[in-house]
Amino acid sequence: TKLQVQQEGARLYRGSIDCIRQVCRTDGVAGLYRGNVSMLLREAPAFGMYFSVYEATKRALCPGLRPGDEEPMWVQAAGGASTGAVTWAAVMPMDVVSTRIQSLPECEVKDPRRRSIAHTARQIWRGGGGAAL
Repeated sequence: TKLQVQQEGARLYRGSIDCIRQVCRTDGVAGLYRGNVSMLLREAPAFGMYFSVYEATKRALCPGLRPGDEEPMWVQAAGGASTGAVTWAAVMPMDVVSTRIQSLPECEVKDPRRRSIAHTARQIWRGGGGAAL
């Protein structure tokens, strides 16, 4: 994430390996995993929601489908579209928080309060309200 969000004029990293080297030098190996807790708080509900919504959509569109039967392609497409929309709408706020934590500037990384999920969410909310999430 740090490599992806760097700006053209102020490039801090020359590539992936350089980014890994610099993060390990400044933050240790733990710096490579910053933001993983918030990422897991996004992923766990997302997968549970994804499969639940897909199954519900499939059953609503093909009520006569028996276990082991394959649904038509249009049902797979409709299920995938509705599932993606519902899942991302639900988990996008945590994704924004996670991305902000992962891309914190070096001067803010050392302060545990600045990289907390609650602090980051409040900061985003103050900066743009619900639309920012």
